Amino acid sequence: FDIDDNLFELTPDNPAYGGYEDEVLDRLAIMLKLADVVTCSTEDLAEQLTVRFPGRRIEVVENALDDYAFRSLGSMPKGGPRRFITWRGGASHISDLLWYTPAFHQFDQAADPKWGVQFMGFNPSWLTDPPPWMIQPAHPTPRYYYTPYVPDVYRFGRLFRENVAPWAHVVPLKDTLFNRAKSAISAIEAIYAGALPIVPGFREWEIPGALR
Repeated sequence: FDIDDNLFELTPDNPAYGGYEDEVLDRLAIMLKLADVVTCSTEDLAEQLTVRFPGRRIEVVENALDDYAFRSLGSMPKGGPRRFITWRGGASHISDLLWYTPAFHQFDQAADPKWGVQFMGFNPSWLTDPPPWMIQPAHPTPRYYYTPYVPDVYRFGRLFRENVAPWAHVVPLKDTLFNRAKSAISAIEAIYAGALPIVPGFREWEIPGALR
């Protein structure tokens, strides 16, 4: 049985929380107990599952990026009038983005106007399309941009590496057991795209070249 998230530690502010009622988690627990081997993506997730299911054989199979799939993309340009910081994720990270919204507002006030943030996947509309009273008067030009979810991995790689060409990639995660169990695949994607990963100070994110 393979599992990539600790669904037993979803918090109520996560949009996925309502989909995992006690009955669903009970069935998940039964599958984990019946499995001969449980595979997961991180050491933190393995340790959390071991506490909940002692005696089970739990093996870590780390996430990775198949760079062979992108060998034809070529070099990554860094030109253009805008310099982008990127974020990518789904609606399950809305509470993480809300938690770090004050940091984005600090970015509004401090960063050079040519810097922008590209959100890929979920659209934090309170940043990308704010009401007039939230717009910073010092920077009336658009600062935040949004790209819808791209399901095809090759298209996402080309978009991320060549079209957006980020200088840095941020991974704002609140300190919860659920987030600590996550893998650092987004930092691996960022390094592939030539961007500096700005990551949480969790054990899984101790990656050479990343800013924690």
